[in-house]
Amino acid sequence: MDTIRLQSPPLDIETYKTLLNQASEHRIVDLGTGESRSLGTSVRVECSSGASVRADLRDWEFRPVYDRSGKHRPVRFPCEPYAVVEGSAHKLMLGHNVAGGPEELQPTARYLVDVLGVNTETELLDGSDWYLRRVDRAEAYDLGPDGAVEYLRVLSQARYPRRKMGHMQSESVFSKNGRTTAVKAYSKGPEFAKHDARELRKHGWHELADQVQALADGLIRTEVGIRDQKLDEDFGGKPRVRDVSDAYVAGIATAEIAKLLREGDGSMRIVRKHEEVIDRLGEVYSGRWPAVLLSTWMGLSALGEEKMREKIGRRTFYRHRKLLIDAGVSWLGSDIGIVGGFQIVPEDFRPLPSDPRCLQGEDPRVVQALAPYRVVA
Repeated sequence: MDTIRLQSPPLDIETYKTLLNQASEHRIVDLGTGESRSLGTSVRVECSSGASVRADLRDWEFRPVYDRSGKHRPVRFPCEPYAVVEGSAHKLMLGHNVAGGPEELQPTARYLVDVLGVNTETELLDGSDWYLRRVDRAEAYDLGPDGAVEYLRVLSQARYPRRKMGHMQSESVFSKNGRTTAVKAYSKGPEFAKHDARELRKHGWHELADQVQALADGLIRTEVGIRDQKLDEDFGGKPRVRDVSDAYVAGIATAEIAKLLREGDGSMRIVRKHEEVIDRLGEVYSGRWPAVLLSTWMGLSALGEEKMREKIGRRTFYRHRKLLIDAGVSWLGSDIGIVGGFQIVPEDFRPLPSDPRCLQGEDPRVVQALAPYRVVA
């Protein structure tokens, strides 16, 4: 687990006032008119490494207002006061989120709420009773420095219809933002150097920054953010933390990554070498299909998706691609591709938790920090 966003049930007026007295208001000024407006009031708790948890305090909520045509727009309405807490327990515990973070949602949420409560001297409802509004599930894979960068470079050449993709080569970032989920894969080394390493050094943690940087340089990291729209749709309203299982979060994360990379759902081993592809297509399909799909696979491997789509036509392209994916056949990193260098990535690598290169387990400091929150009295 990485970043979590939680919404409290309604706060009693004394608790709200206690938090409000420790909060700061954020305002924005319109340079054209000179008018200022509030962006909200929040409390921020920072640890010694610079990582923090933030609580936005609100006594309003957006509700849809419909016009005669049936269209609606969000309008602010007053409501009972509540808090929206957001932060990375992983960073609060370790000073970074490279590896070894929390693996269970409920104790992580309880810890995050408790950090806020203890540091603001307020008695808050147990974190398992708060509403979950977002949760990010992250995994890290050790491919070595060259492999991490190369894998993301090859991914950036794929075609992703109906999805807005982001490719930031300076950090080897590959991302997709949707209405219900957000998916990102990137080389962790450059990202850590640009953000958390600077923060650690600013707070005097130079040796830790160097140690973690050495580990991060060989990793690719995948993140799947499950947004409030997805949670509301799946649970029929705002779910409380205690109602959301770890299996639910892990299942969505795995499905989103597999969907994004178009390498199936893990029901069969992925093949990339031409001899294995020939055998697999012969096992799964009959008649003319093995030869037809082999031809398409070779074209995808050599030309890439964009050119192959132009060559065989949109309808045929998407049909053949789906059949290849269903058979567990991948053209990324095949042994006939013109994309040089991919051979430094292990042939059977898939960025899913079942891959042996996935870093598993919580750091001992995380285990210790979460121990009091794993057993609910």
